[in-house]
Amino acid sequence: MLAACQPSGAPAPTGKPTVGPIREGSWVRAEGLRQGKPIVWQMLENYSVAAPRTQLLVASWHFNTSANDGQPDFDVNKEAEAIENKLVAALQPHARLVAVLDFNTQHDWYFYADGAALKAQAEEALKSTPPRDVVVTVEDDNAGQFYGSLKQRLQ
Repeated sequence: MLAACQPSGAPAPTGKPTVGPIREGSWVRAEGLRQGKPIVWQMLENYSVAAPRTQLLVASWHFNTSANDGQPDFDVNKEAEAIENKLVAALQPHARLVAVLDFNTQHDWYFYADGAALKAQAEEALKSTPPRDVVVTVEDDNAGQFYGSLKQRLQ
């Protein structure tokens, strides 16, 4: 799974303000092209992966959009913000959102969590929203491989 989470190519950091929910901490935004389509990463700066938060929890949402490039439109962004707020609230204080990806009608949230049991919590939180195609996965990332690779590519 970690291989699937790896960023492809090196998106360029942009000077654009990040659109979307207000998040704690300082975030970096980078944009690029992958397979001819825009890819947008947002990453929490200077996060340190350490015990007990060594489980990489990923919530992936496949959405429909009016945008031809596969990026979220206004309505999708609002819906993504609502999903993110539910996930963050449900997983606190046992997980930290560290990255967000938009690519080709898919929006992913990456959290470091302190237990695989949080997968059930995330899935339960998402049940209270209108039905959506959201898949939650969890895997060990004791070394912080995902975050370290993403940070290296974006900075």
